[in-house]
Amino acid sequence: MACHTFNVGAIRCTVVPDATNTLTPEEIAERFPPQHQTSILAMYPAPEFALNCLLVESDGQVILFDTGMGILNPNRTPQLHTHLSEAGITPQDVDIVVLTHGHGDHIGGVVNDAGQLVFANAQHIMTRLDWDHWTGPALNPSAERCLFPLRDRIMLIEPDAPIAPGIRAFPALGHTPGHIGAMIESQGEKLMHMVDAMHHSFQVTHPELSPNFDTDPVMAAQTRRRLLAQAAAEGCRVMLYHFGSPGLGTIREEGDTFVFTCVA
Repeated sequence: MACHTFNVGAIRCTVVPDATNTLTPEEIAERFPPQHQTSILAMYPAPEFALNCLLVESDGQVILFDTGMGILNPNRTPQLHTHLSEAGITPQDVDIVVLTHGHGDHIGGVVNDAGQLVFANAQHIMTRLDWDHWTGPALNPSAERCLFPLRDRIMLIEPDAPIAPGIRAFPALGHTPGHIGAMIESQGEKLMHMVDAMHHSFQVTHPELSPNFDTDPVMAAQTRRRLLAQAAAEGCRVMLYHFGSPGLGTIREEGDTFVFTCVA
Protein backbone atom coordinates (compact mmCIF):
# COMPACT_ATOMS: atom_id res chain seq x y z
CA MET A 1 0.00 0.00 0.00
CA ALA A 2 1.41 3.40 -1.01
CA CYS A 3 -0.22 5.30 1.87
CA HIS A 4 1.40 5.54 5.27
CA THR A 5 -0.86 5.90 8.34
CA PHE A 6 0.27 6.95 11.79
CA ASN A 7 -1.16 8.69 14.85
CA VAL A 8 -0.35 11.98 16.50
CA GLY A 9 -1.90 11.30 19.87
CA ALA A 10 -5.59 10.71 19.13
CA ILE A 11 -5.38 12.26 15.64
CA ARG A 12 -5.09 9.86 12.73
CA CYS A 13 -2.80 10.98 9.90
CA THR A 14 -2.17 9.42 6.51
CA VAL A 15 0.46 10.40 3.97
CA VAL A 16 -1.25 10.06 0.59
CA PRO A 17 1.27 10.30 -2.27
CA ASP A 18 0.49 11.79 -5.63
CA ALA A 19 2.52 11.20 -8.79
CA THR A 20 6.13 12.32 -8.55
CA ASN A 21 7.18 15.63 -10.07
CA THR A 22 10.28 15.95 -12.21
CA LEU A 23 12.82 18.75 -11.81
CA THR A 24 16.38 18.89 -13.05
CA PRO A 25 19.20 19.25 -10.51
CA GLU A 26 20.15 22.47 -12.29
CA GLU A 27 16.71 23.93 -11.52
CA ILE A 28 17.27 23.28 -7.84
CA ALA A 29 20.89 24.44 -7.63
CA GLU A 30 21.05 27.33 -10.08
CA ARG A 31 20.83 29.96 -7.35
CA PHE A 32 23.34 28.21 -5.05
CA PRO A 33 27.02 29.21 -4.72
CA PRO A 34 29.23 27.25 -7.16
CA GLN A 35 30.67 24.89 -4.52
CA HIS A 36 27.19 23.85 -3.45
CA GLN A 37 25.99 23.48 -7.02
CA THR A 38 28.65 20.80 -7.47
CA SER A 39 27.57 19.04 -4.28
CA ILE A 40 23.86 19.06 -5.05
CA LEU A 41 24.39 17.84 -8.60
CA ALA A 42 26.44 14.93 -7.26
CA MET A 43 23.92 14.07 -4.52
CA TYR A 44 20.82 14.41 -6.66
CA PRO A 45 21.25 12.51 -9.94
CA ALA A 46 17.60 11.39 -10.12
CA PRO A 47 15.39 14.45 -10.69
CA GLU A 48 12.22 13.23 -8.99
CA PHE A 49 10.41 14.97 -6.18
CA ALA A 50 7.82 13.14 -4.10
CA LEU A 51 4.43 14.80 -3.66
CA ASN A 52 3.26 13.88 -0.16
CA CYS A 53 -0.28 15.06 0.53
CA LEU A 54 -1.36 14.78 4.17
CA LEU A 55 -4.79 13.53 5.21
CA VAL A 56 -5.81 14.22 8.81
CA GLU A 57 -8.85 12.91 10.66
CA SER A 58 -9.64 15.01 13.71
CA ASP A 59 -12.83 15.42 15.74
CA GLY A 60 -14.96 13.80 13.04
CA GLN A 61 -13.53 15.96 10.25
CA VAL A 62 -11.42 14.85 7.28
CA ILE A 63 -8.82 17.45 6.32
CA LEU A 64 -6.63 17.20 3.21
CA PHE A 65 -3.49 19.29 2.91
CA ASP A 66 -2.89 20.05 -0.78
CA THR A 67 -4.17 18.22 -3.84
CA GLY A 68 -1.11 17.22 -5.85
CA MET A 69 -0.56 17.81 -9.56
CA GLY A 70 -4.00 16.62 -10.69
CA ILE A 71 -4.92 17.96 -14.12
CA LEU A 72 -1.58 19.80 -14.36
CA ASN A 73 0.41 16.56 -14.49
CA PRO A 74 1.89 16.49 -18.00
CA ASN A 75 1.99 12.68 -17.92
CA ARG A 76 -1.74 12.52 -17.06
CA THR A 77 -1.04 10.07 -14.25
CA PRO A 78 -2.45 11.63 -11.06
CA GLN A 79 -2.39 9.10 -8.25
CA LEU A 80 -3.98 10.99 -5.38
CA HIS A 81 -7.50 9.62 -5.95
CA THR A 82 -6.24 6.05 -6.23
CA HIS A 83 -4.33 6.36 -2.99
CA LEU A 84 -7.19 8.11 -1.19
CA SER A 85 -9.32 5.12 -2.12
CA GLU A 86 -6.68 2.82 -0.60
CA ALA A 87 -7.03 4.85 2.59
CA GLY A 88 -10.81 4.35 2.52
CA ILE A 89 -11.56 7.97 1.61
CA THR A 90 -13.56 9.33 -1.33
CA PRO A 91 -13.37 12.97 -2.48
CA GLN A 92 -16.91 13.41 -1.11
CA ASP A 93 -15.66 12.48 2.37
CA VAL A 94 -13.24 15.40 2.60
CA ASP A 95 -14.53 18.24 4.79
CA ILE A 96 -11.64 20.71 4.48
CA VAL A 97 -8.99 21.19 1.80
CA VAL A 98 -6.06 23.32 2.94
CA LEU A 99 -4.09 24.80 0.05
CA THR A 100 -0.77 25.63 1.65
CA HIS A 101 0.18 27.82 -1.31
CA GLY A 102 -0.56 28.36 -4.99
CA HIS A 103 2.06 26.34 -6.84
CA GLY A 104 0.67 23.95 -9.44
CA ASP A 105 1.85 20.76 -7.71
CA HIS A 106 -0.34 21.72 -4.73
CA ILE A 107 -3.47 23.08 -6.45
CA GLY A 108 -3.66 20.91 -9.59
CA GLY A 109 -6.13 18.50 -8.01
CA VAL A 110 -8.66 21.16 -7.04
CA VAL A 111 -10.64 20.72 -10.27
CA ASN A 112 -11.14 17.97 -12.83
CA ASP A 113 -10.77 18.19 -16.61
CA ALA A 114 -14.25 19.69 -16.86
CA GLY A 115 -13.33 22.47 -14.43
CA GLN A 116 -15.56 21.09 -11.67
CA LEU A 117 -14.44 20.99 -8.07
CA VAL A 118 -13.09 17.56 -7.17
CA PHE A 119 -13.72 17.92 -3.43
CA ALA A 120 -17.17 19.39 -3.93
CA ASN A 121 -18.30 19.07 -0.30
CA ALA A 122 -15.16 20.57 1.21
CA GLN A 123 -14.45 24.01 2.56
CA HIS A 124 -11.29 25.18 0.77
CA ILE A 125 -8.85 27.27 2.78
CA MET A 126 -5.89 29.41 1.72
CA THR A 127 -4.07 32.40 3.15
CA ARG A 128 -5.26 35.76 1.90
CA LEU A 129 -1.62 36.59 1.14
CA ASP A 130 -1.21 33.70 -1.26
CA TRP A 131 -4.68 34.03 -2.80
CA ASP A 132 -4.09 37.70 -3.60
CA HIS A 133 -0.65 36.87 -5.01
CA TRP A 134 -1.74 34.06 -7.32
CA THR A 135 -5.00 35.64 -8.48
CA GLY A 136 -3.26 39.01 -8.94
CA PRO A 137 0.30 39.83 -10.00
CA ALA A 138 1.42 36.20 -10.29
CA LEU A 139 -1.66 34.98 -12.19
CA ASN A 140 -0.75 32.16 -14.58
CA PRO A 141 -2.78 29.56 -16.49
CA SER A 142 -2.49 27.02 -13.66
CA ALA A 143 -3.79 29.45 -11.03
CA GLU A 144 -6.56 30.66 -13.33
CA ARG A 145 -7.68 27.12 -14.09
CA CYS A 146 -7.48 25.74 -10.55
CA LEU A 147 -8.13 28.71 -8.25
CA PHE A 148 -10.71 30.81 -10.08
CA PRO A 149 -13.45 28.14 -9.62
CA LEU A 150 -13.02 28.71 -5.87
CA ARG A 151 -13.63 32.47 -5.99
CA ASP A 152 -17.09 32.32 -4.39
CA ARG A 153 -16.31 29.68 -1.78
CA ILE A 154 -12.71 30.02 -0.64
CA MET A 155 -12.08 30.83 3.02
CA LEU A 156 -9.13 33.21 3.30
CA ILE A 157 -7.20 32.95 6.55
CA GLU A 158 -4.25 34.50 8.31
CA PRO A 159 -1.05 32.41 8.32
CA ASP A 160 -1.46 31.46 12.00
CA ALA A 161 -5.16 30.57 11.97
CA PRO A 162 -6.71 27.49 13.61
CA ILE A 163 -7.95 24.92 11.09
CA ALA A 164 -9.59 22.20 13.20
CA PRO A 165 -9.29 20.87 16.77
CA GLY A 166 -5.61 20.12 17.36
CA ILE A 167 -4.56 21.64 14.01
CA ARG A 168 -3.24 25.15 13.48
CA ALA A 169 -1.57 26.81 10.51
CA PHE A 170 1.76 28.52 11.01
CA PRO A 171 3.52 31.01 8.73
CA ALA A 172 6.30 29.56 6.57
CA LEU A 173 6.71 32.63 4.40
CA GLY A 174 9.29 33.11 1.68
CA HIS A 175 8.62 30.10 -0.50
CA THR A 176 5.56 32.08 -1.58
CA PRO A 177 4.14 35.23 0.05
CA GLY A 178 1.53 33.33 2.05
CA HIS A 179 3.00 29.82 2.30
CA ILE A 180 1.92 28.00 5.46
CA GLY A 181 2.69 24.82 7.30
CA ALA A 182 0.59 23.11 9.95
CA MET A 183 1.19 22.03 13.54
CA ILE A 184 -0.83 18.98 14.58
CA GLU A 185 -0.92 18.33 18.30
CA SER A 186 -2.70 15.78 20.48
CA GLN A 187 -2.04 14.12 23.83
CA GLY A 188 1.42 15.62 24.12
CA GLU A 189 2.54 14.57 20.63
CA LYS A 190 3.29 16.94 17.75
CA LEU A 191 3.75 16.80 14.01
CA MET A 192 5.14 19.85 12.22
CA HIS A 193 4.14 19.73 8.56
CA MET A 194 6.70 22.03 6.92
CA VAL A 195 5.30 21.50 3.40
CA ASP A 196 7.69 23.33 1.01
CA ALA A 197 9.88 25.10 3.55
CA MET A 198 12.48 22.64 2.24
CA HIS A 199 12.63 20.70 -1.01
CA HIS A 200 15.72 18.54 -0.52
CA SER A 201 17.52 17.12 2.51
CA PHE A 202 20.59 19.12 1.48
CA GLN A 203 18.75 22.18 2.83
CA VAL A 204 18.64 20.69 6.33
CA THR A 205 22.41 20.92 6.46
CA HIS A 206 22.46 24.17 4.48
CA PRO A 207 19.25 26.06 5.34
CA GLU A 208 20.69 29.20 3.76
CA LEU A 209 20.30 27.68 0.27
CA SER A 210 17.07 28.62 -1.52
CA PRO A 211 16.13 27.16 -4.92
CA ASN A 212 14.73 29.19 -7.81
CA PHE A 213 11.15 28.45 -6.85
CA ASP A 214 11.38 30.28 -3.51
CA THR A 215 9.74 33.65 -4.21
CA ASP A 216 11.80 35.46 -1.57
CA PRO A 217 15.05 33.47 -1.10
CA VAL A 218 16.25 35.48 1.90
CA MET A 219 12.98 35.16 3.81
CA ALA A 220 12.69 31.49 2.83
CA ALA A 221 16.12 30.78 4.30
CA GLN A 222 15.23 32.60 7.51
CA THR A 223 11.98 30.64 7.76
CA ARG A 224 13.78 27.36 7.14
CA ARG A 225 16.32 27.93 9.91
CA ARG A 226 13.60 29.06 12.33
CA LEU A 227 11.46 25.99 11.71
CA LEU A 228 14.42 23.62 11.90
CA ALA A 229 15.45 25.14 15.23
CA GLN A 230 11.90 24.86 16.56
CA ALA A 231 11.54 21.23 15.47
CA ALA A 232 14.88 20.33 17.08
CA ALA A 233 14.05 22.16 20.30
CA GLU A 234 10.58 20.62 20.63
CA GLY A 235 11.63 17.11 19.55
CA CYS A 236 8.57 16.75 17.34
CA ARG A 237 8.19 14.76 14.15
CA VAL A 238 8.30 16.70 10.92
CA MET A 239 6.86 16.13 7.46
CA LEU A 240 8.07 17.51 4.16
CA TYR A 241 5.97 17.53 0.98
CA HIS A 242 8.84 16.77 -1.40
CA PHE A 243 11.07 14.47 0.66
CA GLY A 244 11.05 10.78 -0.24
CA SER A 245 7.73 9.21 0.74
CA PRO A 246 6.40 9.30 3.39
CA GLY A 247 8.46 12.43 4.06
CA LEU A 248 8.50 11.92 7.83
CA GLY A 249 11.41 12.36 10.16
CA THR A 250 12.96 14.13 13.10
CA ILE A 251 15.38 17.06 13.27
CA ARG A 252 18.32 17.40 15.62
CA GLU A 253 20.73 20.28 15.97
CA GLU A 254 24.38 19.48 15.30
CA GLY A 255 26.76 22.38 15.82
CA ASP A 256 25.49 25.32 13.81
CA THR A 257 23.43 23.15 11.46
CA PHE A 258 20.84 20.37 11.54
CA VAL A 259 20.38 16.68 10.70
CA PHE A 260 17.22 14.98 9.36
CA THR A 261 16.53 11.37 10.32
CA CYS A 262 13.78 9.46 8.50
CA VAL A 263 11.16 7.78 10.66
CA ALA A 264 8.27 5.55 9.65
